[in-house]
Amino acid sequence: KLVKKDLEQVHMCLGVPVPPQSHPDRYKIYLINTILGSGMSSRLFQEVRAKRGLAYSVYTYLNLCRDAGTLVAYAGCNDAKFGEVSGLIIKEFERLGKDVTEGELRGAKEPLKGGMLVGLETSETRMMKLARDEIYFGKPVTVKEIVRDIDKVTLKDLRKAASEFLSPERLTAVAMGKVSPRKLPDGLKGLA
Repeated sequence: KLVKKDLEQVHMCLGVPVPPQSHPDRYKIYLINTILGSGMSSRLFQEVRAKRGLAYSVYTYLNLCRDAGTLVAYAGCNDAKFGEVSGLIIKEFERLGKDVTEGELRGAKEPLKGGMLVGLETSETRMMKLARDEIYFGKPVTVKEIVRDIDKVTLKDLRKAASEFLSPERLTAVAMGKVSPRKLPDGLKGLA
């Protein structure tokens, strides 16, 4: 959906449905998110912002609930760059299932495990994790199990999951700002 507003920049979200938090593929989804758009070493940050300087901000985030989930790429850019930025995001979605490397996978596993461990440092966060575990799994999930399951994800597993979940046919998008249907990349022509 295109929402025309007189804003200084275009804000866009391109998302795909992914399995819920309780699904066995959740760690593959976490790793996809990390490689694609989590931090300054992510593919989207490097391609869209660092190399080309096309967006003020670009990243991905997950919203995994009990029965459904989404992986969303956000970018904020100049309206003249909207088509190019959205096209690059779609391209990176498509590429991840084909050419993600062992180095990228290894590089995503360590910060993912480390972030989860750091996130359990206070009593409050440990109690919140236990409550979420009860809601999603009906039992506590140990740190050992989490680390084991992250480490079990292979390059083949990740490529297969990325190809399935990041398929352009599954893509939904919304953009707000001074957007022109003429600037849409082929993958988003249906929004106009």
